[in-house]
Amino acid sequence: MAALCVLHGLINSLSTAWLNHFAKTYAVIHIAVLFSACVALLVLQKDKHSAEYVFTNVEPATGWSPPGFSFLFGFLSVAWTMTGAASIPPASSA
Repeated sequence: MAALCVLHGLINSLSTAWLNHFAKTYAVIHIAVLFSACVALLVLQKDKHSAEYVFTNVEPATGWSPPGFSFLFGFLSVAWTMTGAASIPPASSA
């Protein structure tokens, strides 16, 4: 745990240009993993629902009413991540 904290501290001590490179690299990796997982799940799943069921059936289990709130709250972590990343100033080229 201590080594992980030191490693993350060192990474966060880098310039914004390096952090920008890390962010771009990991964005590509995350998209590739997401795409691969979606393809694998679609290919390996034997019992699939129809497209109508997938896009029209809502089974809320969170207790939020109406069920659309559950769907919208799922975007909060993404929104916070995107707005936090947008607030990092670009590296100066001087």
